[in-house]
Amino acid sequence: MRGPKHVVKVGKTPVLDPFEARELLDSIDVSTPIGLRDRALIGLMVYSFARVARRSP
Repeated sequence: MRGPKHVVKVGKTPVLDPFEARELLDSIDVSTPIGLRDRALIGLMVYSFARVARRSP
């Protein structure tokens, strides 16, 4: 029995531009611990994805 075929599609995921990323982070309510947590996690993801996206030619 054969497993599923592995297919890699490059460039299909949209990347946030810096303005959209800032707008997303600014929209999070930081007056609660949950808001602070969410902003920190989303900020980390945006920064990580931006670094990965820059390496692509």
